[in-house]
Amino acid sequence: MSTTLRQIEQANRTLRRRWNRPHQGFGSGTDPRTSDAGLLQSLYGNMERASHFQWLNGGRTLIDKTYLAMLWAALELDAPWIGNDKVAANLDNFIREHLAPIWSELDDLEHEARHELSVELVELACDALFGSQKNYVFASQLLLFLCPQLPIFAVTESQLTEQFDYREYHQQCRNQMALNLPLLASQPLPKQQPETPHLSLLLSQTDWWVRRLQTQLQTLNSTSEESRPEQQRSA
Repeated sequence: MSTTLRQIEQANRTLRRRWNRPHQGFGSGTDPRTSDAGLLQSLYGNMERASHFQWLNGGRTLIDKTYLAMLWAALELDAPWIGNDKVAANLDNFIREHLAPIWSELDDLEHEARHELSVELVELACDALFGSQKNYVFASQLLLFLCPQLPIFAVTESQLTEQFDYREYHQQCRNQMALNLPLLASQPLPKQQPETPHLSLLLSQTDWWVRRLQTQLQTLNSTSEESRPEQQRSA
């Protein structure tokens, strides 16, 4: 499906509103940690801090279960069936086994190696974190905020099908992003807060925002496709 400049601008406005705006569905609806910037600060920020302290966190999990609850609320997802306590414990093991050993090398990986690693991590995380090979939504959304330096494309529930294949989806997103890149890259980044200069640097040095925008468009397109009458879809 072709994408128009108007669709891209609309998607970008939606994401820019989410960047610093707390999500109304968590607690009192005023917690800044439930904004996209807050989620990156809590998830990626804690990973960065832990990497400077030998991945130690005073006996606590590296990513607190509260941050996981905030992420699911912001994404308007029900909590995973195994519970956030179990996910946080599983995530600790996953980080130490799969991410900590290579964290300092992620920025230096070759282009194709970065994409291959991203697909592998999402597929591994489905079962290792959530106890099922079908949990692509939880796995991809969590890794998007945990490892923004990797080219991970998040999945939403509207995109899942019985035969869903994440590797195929990842390649589809890559192809669409390449086609849309001139328009995507021309969109303004969200307004940054003075107290989070590292997030400004992250957005300027990675394609996280462009990927976030592309997956927002993928979601809009899949939702639009579902809403079309059957005759039009099969035409």
